[in-house]
Amino acid sequence: MATQYAREYDEILNDILTDYLGLDEPPADVSKGSMPFIMASVVAFVSWGLRQLMDFITRQIVPGPEMDTEFLNKWAGYYDIIRTSDDTDATLLTKVLNRVRMPPAGGNTNDYRNWALDQSNSFITNTSVSPEVTYYNEFATVVDIPFGPGTVGVYTIPDDEAIIFDPPFSIVGANTGITAFKLIDAGATFDTAPDKVEIGFKVVDTDSNTTAIVTAVDSDTQLSLDKDIFAATPINYSILSLEEQLREATFTYIETTRPLGILNTTVVSAKPSVLNIVMDVIAGPSYDNQTTILLVTEYRDNLGPGESFFSSQAECIALANGAQSANVTTPAAEETPIADAFFHRGGSVITNII
Repeated sequence: MATQYAREYDEILNDILTDYLGLDEPPADVSKGSMPFIMASVVAFVSWGLRQLMDFITRQIVPGPEMDTEFLNKWAGYYDIIRTSDDTDATLLTKVLNRVRMPPAGGNTNDYRNWALDQSNSFITNTSVSPEVTYYNEFATVVDIPFGPGTVGVYTIPDDEAIIFDPPFSIVGANTGITAFKLIDAGATFDTAPDKVEIGFKVVDTDSNTTAIVTAVDSDTQLSLDKDIFAATPINYSILSLEEQLREATFTYIETTRPLGILNTTVVSAKPSVLNIVMDVIAGPSYDNQTTILLVTEYRDNLGPGESFFSSQAECIALANGAQSANVTTPAAEETPIADAFFHRGGSVITNII
């Protein structure tokens, strides 16, 4: 409710009692316990209660930061937006507002981005650990015709960047032995980089398309599985990392949702590229170097696939935190572009106070 219409109970009561005092002679008795005071108290309380109800209703009419959680969930449900365990009211509100402001448009850039970021469809769950861990895409960049007319490229970053492998992790081979709930391959290097397998990776019997999840890495040549999927030799298999599983799940969901007519959709799990930052700073009397470094780091580490790093942004952060002057010397160029399949992440942030 608008502030000018918000009134407190005592204010309403005082106005009613003032009206009583303005009646013709003799003046009304408005002391506590009198009939005018009792009637004024009842009317004031009802009026105040109605104003509080109206104030509550106005917070729920349109999605906004003051909306109560219960009604925010109802708005999200209306748009088929599911609150995940990682969602706060603020992040869920952002999803609802994005849906209201940018409704589905039959397969435009925003649609593909929303499909890739849809935590209720583009996700995987690692069931081999306790408690289970769910992974989804935190960033997505959509590129039109990256591989020719009619193609769409979707470049993603998972919410847990620790599951990213470089190069993309996918192993193929054929088993050489049979033991229940095991994958045995005498020529494999399951426990050695760069082909090191981890718990939660998916094993696919590519001959029958049955799958199992790795529950333990026993040795270079043997994995423990949650299902018994190898009953003979040799059976061809592939192993998918958590990152590759998420990419596959995202691709599958987009393929079942996208409009007809698109020749090819490619989903790429983008890779990190280290960017070191060095900045010369002339400090002012209130300059906060620690906050400057923190915020510059956050700026760099929240860039999505293909997004450029701009030195002027880092310099503005320093100025906003009390620097008299700031100049980024590394990277040397104002704009540091990066390919869509990569993203700026990690590295040092150094400030030289001069």
